[in-house]
Amino acid sequence: MGFRVPMVVASPSTRGGWINSQIFDHTSTLMFLEHFVQNKHGKKVMEENISAWRRSISGDLTSVFRPYDAKDSGLNFLDRDKFVVTIQQARDKEVPSNHRKLNPAQIADINGSLLHSQFTSHQEQGIRPSCSLPYELYAEDRLSADHTKFELSMKAGNEVHGKSAAGAPFNVYLHNTNGSVPAGGGGMLVATYAVKPGDTIDEEFSLSHFADGRYAIDVHGPNGFYRSFTGDPLMHAVQVRTTYERRGTLLTGNLQVHLRNIGERLLAVAARDTSYKTATITRTIAAGHEESIVLNLKRSHGWYDFTVKTESSEAEARFAGRVETGRPSFSDPFMGGVV
Repeated sequence: MGFRVPMVVASPSTRGGWINSQIFDHTSTLMFLEHFVQNKHGKKVMEENISAWRRSISGDLTSVFRPYDAKDSGLNFLDRDKFVVTIQQARDKEVPSNHRKLNPAQIADINGSLLHSQFTSHQEQGIRPSCSLPYELYAEDRLSADHTKFELSMKAGNEVHGKSAAGAPFNVYLHNTNGSVPAGGGGMLVATYAVKPGDTIDEEFSLSHFADGRYAIDVHGPNGFYRSFTGDPLMHAVQVRTTYERRGTLLTGNLQVHLRNIGERLLAVAARDTSYKTATITRTIAAGHEESIVLNLKRSHGWYDFTVKTESSEAEARFAGRVETGRPSFSDPFMGGVV
């Protein structure tokens, strides 16, 4: 859909102070009206100009609204009169002219520590209550049997959220490819996919696309969903699969990571947290065997960001996102600077 812009929902049927990171567009309000009329009056209304593709990718705004809660929302309301005065006074201000050019040292400081550099602006610290989203996303990799192709499987599940499950777009970036920029490799190829709820798309990329035979592939999805796979296909010895931990029929909010040794010798595998300061988990796995670990995400409100790597290989897989349990959560504490 291209670049997304923020949307503000102002309604007597919902209190403010919450955020929602589902993908919406201009048809979302129409789909919400369809849902509203059908549930209130029992009459099915369908806007025929909304395509099946758009219905799969765009939400119908129902995830914005929550059951009524009589508790005080505790919103930190702005001092209206104070801000009205500053807005009025801004009319007489001069056009900003105190811009300064960054020197190389300051640019290097920003590039080296984007979240903490004093030479750039930062997001306000803190987290907000966050609506539950109907996403159940997966992106898994494997190499073909002859080690000539990288195979990628992208799925938008519907087991957790049932009929409310949302489809998702996946943007895939192939880095360090053979190409015209620059000479000798270092180019990039981009592909975009849309997966409807309950469906899976399997794609394969020839390893000949990459300049030195080393694959480098990123996958981006909604609400911070991210996968990154890098390495040498000849050293690819671990397959990683993620699932959402269950207790009975309910999701716990934790992530299960399944590690399978597809090599021919014993491997030491480490799952190392990248953002949320949890302990590294290591496993020693025999050839042809699989072990599972559980990442406890309670402290990070279901958010995760970790890498999987073996001691004997430079190959690395990175996984980030949020586990959607069907229950409200909070915005990303790492992005909010409170980790």
